[in-house]
Amino acid sequence: KRIGTMLLEEQIEFAKTKRARKVSLEVRKSNIFAQKTYYRFGFDITGEKPGYYDGDHEDAIYMEKFLNDDSV
Repeated sequence: KRIGTMLLEEQIEFAKTKRARKVSLEVRKSNIFAQKTYYRFGFDITGEKPGYYDGDHEDAIYMEKFLNDDSV
């Protein structure tokens, strides 16, 4: 497995231990590979932030995943 995937799995599991209802993240609009990974984990797009990143002012996409007992 890729390190990023393993880290994401660990963070989701950690959030569950803290009884979080959801996890959220932001990702560069151009990072299609990461977005596909997040979709596989059950994240959905919930918004967009124009010019979010310093330097190139690229837009960010906000994604969320609601947690339940059988989600990973």
